[in-house]
Parts: sequence; structure tokens; C-alpha cells
Amino acid sequence: MVLEQLQRLSVLSKIDEQIEELREELGELPFEVEEQEKRVRTKQAEFDENEAQIKAAKDTQAKGNQEIQSLKDEVERLRSQQGDVRNNREYDAISNELATCEKKQDEISSSIAQARMTEENLSKRGEDLETALNELKERLSELEGELNSLSDSQSTEMTDLISHRNKLVDELSSEWRLQYDRITEYHVDAVVEVRRGSCTGCFSVVPPQAIVEMRKFQKIHECEQCGRILYPEEMPEETFGIDI
Repeated sequence: MVLEQLQRLSVLSKIDEQIEELREELGELPFEVEEQEKRVRTKQAEFDENEAQIKAAKDTQAKGNQEIQSLKDEVERLRSQQGDVRNNREYDAISNELATCEKKQDEISSSIAQARMTEENLSKRGEDLETALNELKERLSELEGELNSLSDSQSTEMTDLISHRNKLVDELSSEWRLQYDRITEYHVDAVVEVRRGSCTGCFSVVPPQAIVEMRKFQKIHECEQCGRILYPEEMPEETFGIDI
């Protein structure tokens, strides 16, 4: 188990070094594309939310209009009944119902007016959001065009490396995945070989006892000086089917 984890960490480190080399060749363009994609996604989410609110405002108006029509029908029915009442008690009862219907109509009309105003404001905001979104998409298209103009083989290599990297990361224990990420904040070559008793990352001497323990593959060791993960020269080579 320790040996496999160490082998995966070693291959992962080599992949990250290759990715870093490609990124240096590509410059900042991939990062610019990634950041622009984030801006587009954020603005798209704002636009979609605004559209959802516009729909909700329209639904409120449609529902309100239906309710008002129902109330109007009810008012007509009540007024027709009012002429057939037999006493004041029945007349007052119908009058109260009419007053209630008219009050509801006023409340719903107010709600419709508010929803209409909300829709107008949201529609204006939607126009601004759509303009901004189109500008962001246009810039993203330009950046992607620049990136695509680079060597196809280089882009393919990057894609393959990232795919292999993700697979390796998924197969690491959570403990060493976090530890590896911490080390890569300071060193691209996070996993290095111990050669002639020294760390090949910082060239510090590794204690003999630590080297003996490393060769048993019972635990993973780190360099006491630079913090890199260490593996012995005797570690069996395993690439997990990755060309490194």
C-alpha cells in the first residue's frame, strides 16, 4: 500500500513538472482563458437569475389577472342576486361579500402593478447583463482562438497530462493528497529520489536510518530540510501506463 502510494506520488510529481514546463511555454494564455470562462459563468448565472425573476414577475401578473377576472365574475353574480333578495339581512350579506371581492381586487391590482414595475426594472437590468455577457463571451472566443492557434500536439499533451493527473490524484489517500498539495505550494518537484544519501531536491544529507526505513516501504518519508517527499533509488519503477 505504501509502495503504491509512493509510486503514484512520484509519477504525479513528474506529471506536474511536465505540466509546468508546458505552461511556461504557453505563457499566461491558458490561465487567461480559465479566468475568462469563470467571468462568463458568473455573468451567465446573473443573467439566468434575472430572467427567472422576470418570469416570476410575469407569472404573478398572469395569476393576478386570472384572479381579478374570477372576482369580476363573482361580483356580477352577487349583483344579480342582490336584486332578488327578500330582506335586509340577505341584502347586507351580499353587500359584505361584494365589499370583500372589491377589496381583494384592489389588493391584487396593487400586486400586479408592483410586479409590472419589477418586470420593467428587471428587463432593463437584463439588457445590461446581456450586453456585458456578450462582451465577455466575445473576449473568451478571442482568447480561445489564440489558444487553439498554438500547437495541437502541445494542447493535446496538456489535456492528456491533466487527465492522467486527475486519475492519480483520485487514487491517492486523502492524507497524502493534502500533503502533496501543501508541498507543491513551495516545490514543483514535490517528490524526489534519494541518491547517494542525499535529497536530490535540496541536496541535504538524509539520515542513514531514514534511508533504511524508506527501503522497507512501511511509511512515507519527507526531507527534514526542504519537506519534499522522498523515495529510495531501489524503488521499483511503476508508471501506471503513463508515458513519463
